[in-house]
Amino acid sequence: MANRDLKNILPDNSKVYISASSSVQIKRLNWERNITLKGEAYFEVEKGKKFTVATKDASVKVLGTKFNVISRDNYFETICYEGRVLVTYNDTKRVLNVGEKFLVIDNKFIETRNTEKDLPKWNGGKSSFKNTPIEYVLKEFERHYNIKIKANFNVDEKFTGSFVHDNENLALKSITLPLNLKIKKKNNSITLFKND
Repeated sequence: MANRDLKNILPDNSKVYISASSSVQIKRLNWERNITLKGEAYFEVEKGKKFTVATKDASVKVLGTKFNVISRDNYFETICYEGRVLVTYNDTKRVLNVGEKFLVIDNKFIETRNTEKDLPKWNGGKSSFKNTPIEYVLKEFERHYNIKIKANFNVDEKFTGSFVHDNENLALKSITLPLNLKIKKKNNSITLFKND
């Protein structure tokens, strides 16, 4: 299964919404509620036996809940929106309650508090970020618009905001204006640099 921001119904009637440039794999026959995820997906899990989402670096186990998982290069995040989830990342295990987030950037655990109340915006046509290094925001932009971005500034700078998935120019302005960046477009690539 792979589709842009698409809802899929699983064999147990659980729902999975798959983000851009993402995919999930399941065994249709003898499905045991195990999913392999590449990228990002939001899950609404029906009650029942153990439900596991496996990624390259981690696994998330749940019973009847709603949660979002992102597994990208050097970035892993799980947010629990309903119920509870158990996240296992390498040797670290953490139970998340409603609103809690587990975040790892460049193999460093980022401590987060009980702050996430709203469902993820990406499956509503928007990607939202809170105090996220701009490097990961730009990679998400590249995935949604199939364009290459070169950043001529410090990509560790933090970004809080969002961009839409259906208007490239508006989305780019949503990122560049708050950070005071200039844009240079050429063919299928964009260069960003600080405004002097």
